[in-house]
Amino acid sequence: MFEDGVCDVEGGIYSKTIKFSDINYQIAKRDDQIDIFSRYCEFLNYFDPSINVQITINNRRIDQEDFKKRILLYTPKKDDGLNKYRYEYNQMLIDKALKGQNGIIREKYLTFSCEASNYEQGVQVLSRIEADVQANMKRLGCINSVLSGSERCEFIHSIFNPDEPYTIYEPCGCKLCNGTGYYGRLGIYEIMKITPSIKRLISRHAEAEEIKKQAISEGMNTLKMAAVNAVKDGVTTIAEMVKATYEAEEDDSRPKAADTSASSGISVSSGVEEIELEQID
Repeated sequence: MFEDGVCDVEGGIYSKTIKFSDINYQIAKRDDQIDIFSRYCEFLNYFDPSINVQITINNRRIDQEDFKKRILLYTPKKDDGLNKYRYEYNQMLIDKALKGQNGIIREKYLTFSCEASNYEQGVQVLSRIEADVQANMKRLGCINSVLSGSERCEFIHSIFNPDEPYTIYEPCGCKLCNGTGYYGRLGIYEIMKITPSIKRLISRHAEAEEIKKQAISEGMNTLKMAAVNAVKDGVTTIAEMVKATYEAEEDDSRPKAADTSASSGISVSSGVEEIELEQID
């Protein structure tokens, strides 16, 4: 997942997600309904076979504490004679908004993907599709916004872990870090334990990917997994995670001499791979 919201899904497939609002179809006049339906059909026909598209509707409960902070009337400690009305009004809002179907928020997302040989080419293709999709949604009357990398991570996390809060932090900068937003460095590691099953794979000269899959199934964390955990813990950022792990992958893809030595910031030896991340301030 890149900071700009582009996701390298797998095998040269890159995707982006747009969040969009409802259309007032039900309350529109008959002629307007026909016009909306016609434009919606044109919008769907825009996606040719080279573009994969998925519409996601996420139903989630309203966060009661957040709702109370943002919506309810403030009740001062010193009663000015109006507190009883404020309390009655707030109670009415809570009863109506947080109970039954009214307590559910329906969020709508459109995810589109394409094939590309690398990230740069993927960005170019996705940017063109994004502009066309947003133009079509605007004609339909949909308010929409493109999700950033951190917003997509939070959205995916909320689907699989609805009761577990998840916040991604961004660097803000201060005098102590010279405005960079980072202070110090953090090491992440990929450690492969040579178990009996791994030994057997090595002895029969198995492919590196097969050995890696076996190691992961036995509990090994890859560099990417360790970097993701660092982002979830709030000690670094998505941008730093992508930069560091991307450089590590680029280094792995280069031909290596028989006597390999550590490249800048990365060292590999005896099944242990180490990389450094900038630590968020």
